[in-house]
Amino acid sequence: MRFNRTTVSNMELDMTPMIDIVFLLITFFMFVFNFSQADQNERIKLPSSELAKISEVSDTEFLTLQLTAEETILFGREEFAFDELKRLLSRELKLFEALGTDKSKVRVLIRADARSQTGKLQDIMAECRRCGLENFGLPVIIDTPGAI
Repeated sequence: MRFNRTTVSNMELDMTPMIDIVFLLITFFMFVFNFSQADQNERIKLPSSELAKISEVSDTEFLTLQLTAEETILFGREEFAFDELKRLLSRELKLFEALGTDKSKVRVLIRADARSQTGKLQDIMAECRRCGLENFGLPVIIDTPGAI
């Protein structure tokens, strides 16, 4: 008895596992990207500067404060009035002390809206100095002359 062997020449590739992996990767990168933007608020419009340079800091801890155009202070997801800043700073300094971080290693990044008053920015810096924080960074959008 002879059997005819038929060869399958039309193989179909199942794309379901590939699609699953792509969706998992997209989800992963969406979460990673959102966590890296945690200290930035879309309400803050940074000023631009031609004189700014990129800071090269390696062993510094950061404390990010954001000053809105309405002159309220954002820290993380909380919104504070200026008179609550001292309480906020002392709370964060206690946390840094508990972690064993020296005050001189803490850099205060103040993301001030371009529409906010510079006097309020100076008041925030003065309050930070009263609490013993002397290291500041003022992020801006670096504007290169002649760039399109």
